[in-house]
Amino acid sequence: MNTQIKPHGYKKALSELKQWYQNAGPFAKVTLMIDLEDGAIWADCFLDQNNWKEYQYNSIVPLQLPREEFGDMVAPTMRNIKESAEKMLGKTY
Repeated sequence: MNTQIKPHGYKKALSELKQWYQNAGPFAKVTLMIDLEDGAIWADCFLDQNNWKEYQYNSIVPLQLPREEFGDMVAPTMRNIKESAEKMLGKTY
C-alpha cells in the first residue's frame, strides 16, 4: 500500500453526514466510506437501514471510526475521521 496517499474529502463527508441526519429523520443511515487506492472519503446516505450500495472494488470499504469502551461509535469529527483514514491508509507522512 502506498504510504504517500493522503485522505481527502473528509470535510465534505462530515458536512453531508450532519445535513443528512438533520433532514432525513430518525431512520436515516449514513456510512462513511474510503477508497484505499486514492484516499477519497465520502458519505453514503440512505433513507433507512434496508438500503445500501455494493462496490465492485475491494479498495472501497467503510471507514472504521473509533469506538468507546462499550462498543458505541464515537461521534464523527473532522479530526477522528482524518485520523481513522490515515490509520487505514497506513499513514504516517
